[in-house]
Amino acid sequence: MKNYVLILSFFLTFKSLGQTITTIEFEGNKKSKEIFLRQNISICEGQVYDSLQVEESVQLLKNTNLFFQVESTVQRNSTGGISVTFQVEEVITIFPIIANGGSSERLNFTLGVSDIHFRGRGETIGLVYQYYDRHSIKFYQITPRHKNNVTGHEIFLGKYSTIEPLYFSNGSSAPFDFDNYHLSLGGYYWITRFLNFKLGGMLMQENYKNRGDDINSPDFIIAPGQRFNLFKYQLRSELSWKKIEYHFERRKGHSNLLHLEWIETPIYSGATFLKIMNQFKFYQKFGERHNVLLKNETGIASNRESPFSPFVIDDFVNVRGIGNRIARGTALTSFNSEYLFTAIKHPWFFAQIVAFFDLSYLRPAGTNFIDMFQSQNTYTTAGLGMRIHSRKFYNSVLRFDYGINLKDTQRGGFVIGLGQYF
Repeated sequence: MKNYVLILSFFLTFKSLGQTITTIEFEGNKKSKEIFLRQNISICEGQVYDSLQVEESVQLLKNTNLFFQVESTVQRNSTGGISVTFQVEEVITIFPIIANGGSSERLNFTLGVSDIHFRGRGETIGLVYQYYDRHSIKFYQITPRHKNNVTGHEIFLGKYSTIEPLYFSNGSSAPFDFDNYHLSLGGYYWITRFLNFKLGGMLMQENYKNRGDDINSPDFIIAPGQRFNLFKYQLRSELSWKKIEYHFERRKGHSNLLHLEWIETPIYSGATFLKIMNQFKFYQKFGERHNVLLKNETGIASNRESPFSPFVIDDFVNVRGIGNRIARGTALTSFNSEYLFTAIKHPWFFAQIVAFFDLSYLRPAGTNFIDMFQSQNTYTTAGLGMRIHSRKFYNSVLRFDYGINLKDTQRGGFVIGLGQYF
């Protein structure tokens, strides 16, 4: 009987070869527009049927992170052609944002609402309030692909406020009330399904108020309570390659982002920078429960002695448990690694146990490249954590990490966040 079934399956598959796909249909898509679904599959009517391309299309739909389950059925229709039907189970894509993160030094929270499938076309729109020592608000709207499947755009408008430490050339530092009012526009051009080019710009008004002691450096004399303002504009370009498969709580694949940015500050050249950065990510899954994640970021900027250097060492950016903006510099290379084990597969959620290691080298402003590898400019932490993945809010992840400073094991930090660390 088994041999008969195998022979029949082979015969049907063989008979399908060379036949044309005459219809493609979708079932279960209550919110998703058909034009969006068709943009995210690799088959179309009129082409020769290929079972591997149908499997690839199923995975491409899963990779949008908008469907809890995707399946396909293939059958011969009355005209002798092939009909392919994709059955999708949509996740909840409008959700409140109720928390963002915190560490042992500071706690911050976020309240807002976001729709990651706006208009049923994979667009994102959101309004967010954040408290991070001070009050911030942001509106954003992102359309990665227009109907032409070639172009896209993004818009950000907001006010970001926090307490920002500034480090001056004579070694002094002070905390400042920092307000950044900004409008950012960007456009996408898709070269292939996985490769896109982005060009954008931003207008910024930055306000600073000294919360600390007198600053007496060669370039600045700032009394306690004194304010100053900087107007900036930014031009940026990005070349992004992303081919990552999403398998529920685990990921497989790789991505690379090359970022070029120019920030001009007309009234103060010390805050003008050219910045180049490359970010590479690699994901590999093993067995049914294991996942290894690796990330490298390497960047360089104009090597001016300035308290506004563009690279930072920070809990939420590159070294978990190290502290909030503990150093700034003009060149950076960082390595992040995670091993994740899926401990619980519940009908409502997945729970993963995480072990991680973070390492960063930072060049202080005005110094040589070799200085970034000296002990005082090297930052390393290792630790354990947990990830909680919702099975209904497909791309929502609550993370907990505790990192220990490997150069001083008595020091560490607890970091809470919403979303994957990388």
